[in-house]
Amino acid sequence: MLKLLPIAVLCALAVCASASDQLVKLSNGSIVVLHDDGHWEYYQTKEIKDIRPAAIPESVKTTISVTYEGYDKLAKNLRLAMEADLATEEEINDSLRTLPKGGMVHFCIPTEQIDKNNPHDYVYILSYGKTQLYRSVMSQSKAVDSDEKDISYLLSVPVYKKPKSGHLTARIETVDGKQDVEFDVPIN
Repeated sequence: MLKLLPIAVLCALAVCASASDQLVKLSNGSIVVLHDDGHWEYYQTKEIKDIRPAAIPESVKTTISVTYEGYDKLAKNLRLAMEADLATEEEINDSLRTLPKGGMVHFCIPTEQIDKNNPHDYVYILSYGKTQLYRSVMSQSKAVDSDEKDISYLLSVPVYKKPKSGHLTARIETVDGKQDVEFDVPIN
């Protein structure tokens, strides 16, 4: 009697799939849908969840990157902007002294991925070795446009002292702490 139950379940599930698709139960108990074009996918129920990247809805996917902008580039851009505004050399030098000597680390996102109606909050952490330099919770709704086309800055963190080694560590976590990603940020 027990051997007939899975077959009955498969027959009932097969009715739900399209006529050219087949449902198959694997040895580990998972049920997959075999499509006529050769690809397959997990059959999703309350007990079976597909965790493959292709199964994640586009609405929750986010591409976040981290870029580093060194002091030299910051100084050059500031100088050019101030010269365009006809600032004196003394004003330019005063402004250059306010720049962070270690540069800036930018947490970036494609502008098209920002959902203003349902913004995601993330925890941004910047570390040097085991020393945490910065930690903040920020919403996607506070992203600002960058110099790059279609890229927005979620957060820009000044690094006031240039690190002696060649990299910082940037980490992004969900607020609930269940997902995170870590980046090595090379310092030029």
